[in-house]
Amino acid sequence: MAEEDNWIVLLPFKGEPVVNTGQKQHFLLLEEAAPQLKREINNWAVGNNAPISDEHILARGHINHMNRICFQECPGNRNTIYDIVQGELSRQKTAKNTSPFFDPQNILSLLVVRAQNEHVPDEEDLYNAKLFSKNIANLPSKNLYECLDSVMSAENPAAAIRLAQQIGALLMMLPEVDETKGFWQKYKKTSSELFSHLLMTLDSVAKHSDSKILRWAALLHDVGKLRAVWVDEKGRTHFHTGPEGQGSDHEKVGCEMAREMLERIEMPEEEIQEVCFFIATHMFKHFDDKKGAQAFLELMGGEEKADEMLTLRIGDMQGKPKAEEGEEEIAEMRKLIKKVCEKPSDWEEIEPDSHIIVLLEEFDII
Repeated sequence: MAEEDNWIVLLPFKGEPVVNTGQKQHFLLLEEAAPQLKREINNWAVGNNAPISDEHILARGHINHMNRICFQECPGNRNTIYDIVQGELSRQKTAKNTSPFFDPQNILSLLVVRAQNEHVPDEEDLYNAKLFSKNIANLPSKNLYECLDSVMSAENPAAAIRLAQQIGALLMMLPEVDETKGFWQKYKKTSSELFSHLLMTLDSVAKHSDSKILRWAALLHDVGKLRAVWVDEKGRTHFHTGPEGQGSDHEKVGCEMAREMLERIEMPEEEIQEVCFFIATHMFKHFDDKKGAQAFLELMGGEEKADEMLTLRIGDMQGKPKAEEGEEEIAEMRKLIKKVCEKPSDWEEIEPDSHIIVLLEEFDII
């Protein structure tokens, strides 16, 4: 079989088979692939081995000189490709007529119930919700905000966000967050997937705080890394502007992206401001003396927000590959803040963190 005749088949199916014979790589697709596969298809270049996993491959084969499809492999199934296709189409038709998830509002309700730990969807729920998740695009933006607001206020928001990504709903609601799935941060000795880090941070923050603003900040605090990244000669990723102007500061890019996302779902402006404040300041400098505690308090605008930011820092630390517990370190910083607040008359005049102040001013947060 000639190399140029290679082609792959992707699930799930919808519509009739279409064979593209105009390129070296031939995709046999049914009208639309699942949303989470679209990026992989788009990233697939002629002659480039894109990382499409075996679970996405239904069959391999080639198109012969008579332009007929010849099957070389059908993993786990001896039926012809068309039998498989027809079975899938029949299942989808039945689901359309019987599944409550044909109404996208019920998919949003599924996410809220999952966040409340009241229901774990079974295989049939997952299949049907995934099948109709694209219908979420037909809902008003306020419906998305109401759903996500309920998710962030519930007991287990991370579980709902994970489910949303799994069924394709996250792509319809917060595509920038969905894009973090499969984005790897490569450091000197470790690496971690950004989506997993965001969920671990959210999970930690949700266990320590009921604030939905802080939970939103946990989910979005590092989303700017998608656009800010640059890679050094050793293959390590960096998320702040490099010495020669490479990349950008991820907290700045993150504020821009967060505002765009949250405005799109019609979050109230006051809440957007608060979420962006935490994103802009989450890279605050560690402090271990009263002077540093005072500077931190002034930056945060008081003890309440300072305490919330330290909660976010704990989540950020625990969401890393080699989880840095950070509990003792944060406890010491909280003690210093208490001492400083007890004697405001002892405060000195100190220079604030100019980098963060400039960022807050740029986004009109202060």
